[in-house]
Amino acid sequence: EAMHVQGNVYVLAGAGALITVQVGEDGLLLVDSGDGTKNDAVLKELQKLSKEKINHIINTSSNLAHIGGNAALAVDEPAKNLLPDGSTGGSLPQQKAFIMRGEGAVIRSHENAATEMGRVTPGVPPTDRALVPNRTFFTERQLFAYNNEPIEMIHVPNATSTGDVIVLFRKSDVISTGELFSTVSYPIIDPKKGGSLKGELEGLNMLIDIAVPLINQEGGTRIIPARGRICNEMDVVEYRDMVTIVHDRIQKMVKDGMT
Repeated sequence: EAMHVQGNVYVLAGAGALITVQVGEDGLLLVDSGDGTKNDAVLKELQKLSKEKINHIINTSSNLAHIGGNAALAVDEPAKNLLPDGSTGGSLPQQKAFIMRGEGAVIRSHENAATEMGRVTPGVPPTDRALVPNRTFFTERQLFAYNNEPIEMIHVPNATSTGDVIVLFRKSDVISTGELFSTVSYPIIDPKKGGSLKGELEGLNMLIDIAVPLINQEGGTRIIPARGRICNEMDVVEYRDMVTIVHDRIQKMVKDGMT
C-alpha cells in the first residue's frame, strides 16, 4: 500500500522494511526495495504512482529486509515484464538480474554495506550477487539531483552496522532512516557488522539535528522509519531518549556486578 508523505515522496508498506518512493518526470527513485517476497505487488503499486521506470535504488544498509527486491525492481522498465495477470511469473529475480551487467536501475549504497553483502561468513547464507549495489560511495556524504530535487545520502558509521545510510530529500523535506529508527521495536544493532549503541545514539542525534519542526515540535520534516508510521522530529527525540534510558540502566546493572 502506498501513502503520500510530502512533496514528491511516498512510502510503500507491506513488503518488509518500508520503501520510500520519489516520483517525478525523470522516473522513480526508491530508498530500499523491501525483502523481495512481494515484488509483484510492489511493482503494481508503483505503477499506480507513475508509469515511469525505476532508475535509482538507494540501499540504507545490507539488511535483507531492505535489499531483497533489488534484482526484481532494478530491471529495465519492470512494468513491461509483467504478465497479463500483473505478475512476474515468479522468475524475475533470477532471470532478469540486469544490474550485474550495468543495465536497469543504478543501485547505490555506502561502500561498507556492499562489502558486508559480499562477505562470506561461516554458517550464514551468502547474499545473492544480483542484490549487491553497483555504485557505492565511501565519503561522509554524497549528493546528487533527481526529479529536480537535491538528494543527500549521509553515512551513519557504526550505528546498526558500518554501512548505514540515511537519505534526505531536501525539497520535499523528508528523511528516510533505514534501520536507524523504528516506531515498533528497539534498534536492532549487529556488533558483528560493526554496529554499536554509541553509533546508534550518534545517528539519532544526527537525525534530530537535520529535522526542522514547524509548530510545537510537530510538522515540518517528515521522517520515514524502517518500520512503523510516518514521524516528525519529536518522535525521534522520544526514541533517542528511550534508547539512552535503557543504556544507562544497563550500565548501572553492569557496574553493580549483575549477571
